[in-house]
Parts: sequence; C-alpha cells; structure tokens
Amino acid sequence: MWRVIVRFSLSGDQGSTVRNMVIKPKLESVGIRNTKTGTWESRACEIGLATRILTEVIKEVSHISANASSRDPHLNHLWIYLDRVWLRVDD
Repeated sequence: MWRVIVRFSLSGDQGSTVRNMVIKPKLESVGIRNTKTGTWESRACEIGLATRILTEVIKEVSHISANASSRDPHLNHLWIYLDRVWLRVDD
C-alpha cells in the first residue's frame, strides 16, 4: 500500500467548481480525502488505483488549463508525494 499526498492550486476556480466537480469525486473514489488545508491525503491506497486516478486528474486539469484564458480556472501548481507504507494486520 502507498500513502498518497496531493497538493494543488487552481487559480481562477470561482467557488471551487473545478475542484468540487472534477477533482474531488475522482480522488475520493480511491480514498484520497481533503484535509482542509489544500492537501489531499490517503493513509493507504493501492498504487495502481492511485496512478490511474492521478493520471485522470492531471489530464482533466491540463485540458482545462490549456484552454483557459487568464480569468478561467487553470492549474497554478501540483505536488504529488507517494510513500510506501507497511500496514500491520490489525490496522
């Protein structure tokens, strides 16, 4: 299993529309939850699922950003941290 931490900033995302409609459902579908600090984190996630979902998120945000004017939502930054975790049976 892997701990996944994602931090991104979307400039011009009024009302967090892109975040709430595009990104949030995808990340939450694999257990990556918003920590309320702009960071999304999963204690333990399968690497294949995390890779697939993060790839989908990056593609969608890239498409939105590539077609954005300066006032439209666009990616400001994206950080991804993956760390292998070893869980005990009773975790």
